[in-house]
Order: sequence, then C-alpha cells, then structure tokens
Amino acid sequence: MNKKQFIDELKKRVNMPRNIVENNFDVTLSLLKEVLFKGEKLKIKNFGIFYFKQIKERLFFNPQKNSTMLCPPRKVIVFKCSKKLL
Repeated sequence: MNKKQFIDELKKRVNMPRNIVENNFDVTLSLLKEVLFKGEKLKIKNFGIFYFKQIKERLFFNPQKNSTMLCPPRKVIVFKCSKKLL
C-alpha cells in the first residue's frame, strides 16, 4: 500500500474530505520526524516504538573493486512492534 492508497482508505473510514485527511497525515509524519530528530523515542501503545539506533563502523567487501572498505558509523530508524500487534 502506498501513501495515496492509505489516505484514500483513511478518508473512507473517517468520512472527511481528502485534503483534510492528507494534511493531517502529513502533519503526523512531520511530528514523528521532529520527535525522532530530537533523540527521543516515540512509544505508541499497542502498536510499537520508533527510535534511532547508532550503527558502528564496519568493514565491508566491494566486489566491483575487489577490495575491502570502511563503512562509517550512521544512525538508522528502528521500529519495534508491540506484542499485541502480532
């Protein structure tokens, strides 16, 4: 399901105009992004937790150049689902 399909389904369920639903969805995503960039965890009861995780630097093999390279440390967004979601 892509964003357009998700918003169409949400529009049907809440019985509101598409532009209002789409605006609320965009505001929700931007708020999620702001919370994560502050370094906080976002816990949604009965759904899961979103948070940043630091990945250490590591060596990896580049088959095109047939050499080993160093991958720098980076942050990734992690989602851990609730047990009730499963």
